[in-house]
Amino acid sequence: MNKRRDPQDLGPLPKADRNAELQRLSIAAFQSSLPTDKFVFRGEPVEDAGVDGSLELIVDGSYTNLRAQVQLKSTDSEHTNSDGSVSVQVRASNLNYLLHGQSPIYVLYISPRGELRFAWARDERKRLDESNPDWAEQEYITIRFHAFVTPSSLAQIYDRIRQEARLQREVINRLDVASSTGQVVVSINPETLNVTDPEEVKSILINSGTAIVSAGYSSQVKDLIRVLDPRDAQSPRILLVQAHAESYLGRYQFAIALLAEASLHLDELSDEDQFFLQTLQDMCDFQTGRISTSEFSQRLDQRAQNGNSRFALSDRLERLRYALNSERDLARRAHLLEELKHFVEGIVDSPDNSEAFKIHARICWIESAGNQFVLDSLREIGESRLKLAVNRVPDFKGMFQAQAERLARWDEESISVLRGAAELGNPFLVAGAMVARGNICYGVLTNQKTLSLLFGFPNALSQHFIQDNIDNALRAAGLFSQSGNLEGELRAKILIADFHDLIDCQSKAQEIAGEVLPKAKFIGYSDLIWRADKHLSGQSLQSELADAVRPRSEKEKADDNAQMSDKELSQYAAEMLRTLNLPEERLPVMEREYSSYRDIARERLNWCGQIELIQDKRHELLPATHYRTDPTRFCLCRLHGYRSKFGHSDWEGIISAFKKSYCEGCMDRAPLNESSG
Repeated sequence: MNKRRDPQDLGPLPKADRNAELQRLSIAAFQSSLPTDKFVFRGEPVEDAGVDGSLELIVDGSYTNLRAQVQLKSTDSEHTNSDGSVSVQVRASNLNYLLHGQSPIYVLYISPRGELRFAWARDERKRLDESNPDWAEQEYITIRFHAFVTPSSLAQIYDRIRQEARLQREVINRLDVASSTGQVVVSINPETLNVTDPEEVKSILINSGTAIVSAGYSSQVKDLIRVLDPRDAQSPRILLVQAHAESYLGRYQFAIALLAEASLHLDELSDEDQFFLQTLQDMCDFQTGRISTSEFSQRLDQRAQNGNSRFALSDRLERLRYALNSERDLARRAHLLEELKHFVEGIVDSPDNSEAFKIHARICWIESAGNQFVLDSLREIGESRLKLAVNRVPDFKGMFQAQAERLARWDEESISVLRGAAELGNPFLVAGAMVARGNICYGVLTNQKTLSLLFGFPNALSQHFIQDNIDNALRAAGLFSQSGNLEGELRAKILIADFHDLIDCQSKAQEIAGEVLPKAKFIGYSDLIWRADKHLSGQSLQSELADAVRPRSEKEKADDNAQMSDKELSQYAAEMLRTLNLPEERLPVMEREYSSYRDIARERLNWCGQIELIQDKRHELLPATHYRTDPTRFCLCRLHGYRSKFGHSDWEGIISAFKKSYCEGCMDRAPLNESSG
């Protein structure tokens, strides 16, 4: 008779594997240790080949796709070494595989103690190189875990991932500039890379190989190399191109081997190629843990400052351009702009520089020259407003004609540069030219809008022209993204946000800025952070423009004048002096004039909103007397009509005497700070 089966009996089942259980415990323990506002752990979705997941950084609540690759280990043993560390054996191939990832890190879970420790794969590689140079020949190696996972160490892990990502981006950008500004003999796109003739392939790779890799076509380059005759594939220039492709695909060990072969024939490489090879070698050594972050950074800086290679010239070009962009002093800006112009002319006139590098230099120039045009035009608009405020009629016709002629010359050059980049078929340069031109177009359109708001001139912004600029910026962002150039991609995207803001689509502008900000913060692109922050805080350029031209209340006007700093006071005085075309030696008189504006504003805020300071304006009748000396000033009460009996240039004495004579005991005294208006 059959024995009755217990309904709770599930029958024979496989026994749970302890290693699998430890793996689950280690993942759970590691995830629970992570501050949710800083990290998210993403498990490896495919078959584990040596990486269990990635540690993605979060900035301001946004995902960044900037990660460290993580290999989790676990143990039931409580054994520690004499130095307090814990040793775990791993396959040498596992360390080698992990080193190909971003900021690779081992995390160990010690189950009996519920303890987490970590070790950086690159640090372990360096330790093994020093203690056992032949470690790669072994099947197993030992990883030593000293550091504990704590809130403090997690903050250090966050900072290191960020620092390494920044450094990697910097070297990629430098390699992109160096490769993309070399000679290009073929338009870089998938169609033109479908070549099967070995001799044609050889010509393309020798002349344009590194540029094609930087444009994002690493796999296509590897396919082209397979078409070559084996002897041609071993030439040092082709080996360098192949190493560049392998490094772009994260296959650093392969790249190192190829670079070693190319290094045997350095005399067959140009100075530029040798420079490129050394920089690529440094990057691969850093990625695989052969050199530290600080050593890698030092090598980059040293190379950038030496010689007249494209690396060094490009670095000096960027430094000069950024110095110009950050300079606010007009005289210093003029000097830097002239210096940049001569530097670019030297690059363009040199027969030693490629056409692509000349285009790159010209892009830097047209952007800087265009920015200067936008700033000069805006200053002329401001001066026109000041002239109207002092009853002078601006020469709008002359100003518009001069600006139109200057803009036409700039536009002709910018189109020439964009056309040159397109003819070369170099996507890196095309994208750069598109963004440079777009930034200036945005500035010009903003100035047109300013003229309309201030003076009532008709301003029908061309929606078609604006959409063309948005479309170009979108294409540029795609080209930069394809080549892995994060800075270029973010610059193109924030330009798109600017154009949406210009046409009053603030929600779209803020959406784009929200995508840009966390990545810009992580990498440390300060100007992009500033621009994105402006959009997200509702203080974009267009918002500030609208606020600047709206009618101001008496209290707001007084607040603006009362809060002038000494530096701002001097700047406003100098600007008024230029507007009135008066000699520089009269600047102290003008500064005292603005000091009187500030002081009477403070009186209106804190004493009485009806008090006013006026002056004898007869000095304005002749240029020879206009602010040559301090004008005679008087106080008056706009409510009761009281006026100072005697005038004097000492406004402080005039204000004090007037208050004593007419204001003390006045029942109508009403400071603006106590009123609602």
